[in-house]
Amino acid sequence: MFHLRINIVGIEDYLHPFKNTYRISPAWFKQCVGQMYAFLPMSIRYGRILGQAREFLDKSQWWSLEEHQNYQWQQMKKLICHAYANVPYYKSVMEQAKLTPGDFNSFSDWAKLPLLTKNMVRAHQNDLVADNMRNKLLATNTGGSTGEPLELYWERGRTRSLERAFMWRQWAWGGFEYGQRTVILRGQTVKEGLWHYDPIDKHLFVNMYNLSEESFPRIIKKMREFKPISIQAYPSTLTLLAAWMQNRNEAPVESIKTLLCGSENMYAAQKELFEQVFKARVYSWYGHGESCCLAGYCDSNDYYHVYSEYGYMELVDTEGKVLPWEPGQKGEIVGTSFINNAMPLIRYRTGDIGVVGPAKCSCGRNYKLLSKIEGRKQEYVITSDGRAIALTGMIFGQHWHAFAKIKQIQLVQDEPGKIVVKVVKGINYGQEDEEEIKQKMLNCAKTGLNIEFDYVDNIPLTRRGKHVFVKQSLDIPSAWAGSCEDNQP
Repeated sequence: MFHLRINIVGIEDYLHPFKNTYRISPAWFKQCVGQMYAFLPMSIRYGRILGQAREFLDKSQWWSLEEHQNYQWQQMKKLICHAYANVPYYKSVMEQAKLTPGDFNSFSDWAKLPLLTKNMVRAHQNDLVADNMRNKLLATNTGGSTGEPLELYWERGRTRSLERAFMWRQWAWGGFEYGQRTVILRGQTVKEGLWHYDPIDKHLFVNMYNLSEESFPRIIKKMREFKPISIQAYPSTLTLLAAWMQNRNEAPVESIKTLLCGSENMYAAQKELFEQVFKARVYSWYGHGESCCLAGYCDSNDYYHVYSEYGYMELVDTEGKVLPWEPGQKGEIVGTSFINNAMPLIRYRTGDIGVVGPAKCSCGRNYKLLSKIEGRKQEYVITSDGRAIALTGMIFGQHWHAFAKIKQIQLVQDEPGKIVVKVVKGINYGQEDEEEIKQKMLNCAKTGLNIEFDYVDNIPLTRRGKHVFVKQSLDIPSAWAGSCEDNQP
């Protein structure tokens, strides 16, 4: 019976506690163990759920709008019944509001439930765990890009397999199939050296904490020898590599067909830089460690297709009121997960700001669309007169000549109306570049902003290797109210 159970759910989750040990092991050990593990059939490694989910998603992507809506409503009804019966937090919340699952009969009824914040998850962590699944818990955590990681639980044998199925479909839309060679420039650590090769997934992990003028030539040489089909990267990390290549007129890595950028907002100037340097399709997706919602570019257009099979997405205003889903609407993304019954997060405030796209994509799929993710609420600059201006417009929405001469940049704000621009200089950076940065930021803000510069040798990454573009310590009551466009005469 034990062996049958393993074959159904896969052994990946059972090996999860040893994951970090494997990553920091010597290269010879990883090669031996990794090659043996990679030899196992997929059904044993990841379980039958993964294969079933992939078949389902291949079909569901072509559903009609009505089929998407029906599926979402079925999942929402199942979730509310499960939460009411098994999750102490939601049982208490619904009883206080005098609600039962029978009171939810339409999508608009979802707003009867209160919004959930990261601090609330921390405060009620144990009560958010389903009592009937406490023997199926798999501990995980978010990256904590704001310095505050969040401890969570997934459903062992299900959540990770479903997450993987969705990600493989996302990558396939971007031109990459699981099992092809890829370079990883994101949250995996390398114990020593510049890289290590993982034979399990054919990944070449690059040490993001060892990127420098000296290491870039070796990394590019290794990539040319490795011949990857894709690069999977944090946009901030890929920017460092791309800027270095552009400044030295490095030829593209010919084997690379697609750039898969996720886990951070990708700005227009970054996308343009990547396309110029790598001559490859740039594909972006939106998701987060809480696994509440997922969206990604398709193979036809640069719209984020919101996956209805993964969860339910809403947009809310600064007061938490649900906004209509119509083109151009902007609001904070709120997500409800369909893939994690062990610790279900319902109406979770992500802190990310999204903008609704057109009614339908030309690819023919009937998913809701986001035209862009403007960034987190922390990624706003506050002027002395209280306006909040998005980093998207302040920095990345403008064309800078100075951009190619900067290794890293970070805005630090501790008081309204004053920002310190930290810059790691690149080749040929000069006083005219500082003046360009200052003037374009002032043109965006118009008034109420004092700008100072601080030139440093390095800007530290987060513990997962991300670069924080804005270190913001202010309260932002109306984070997405301002943009450069709002300040135009």
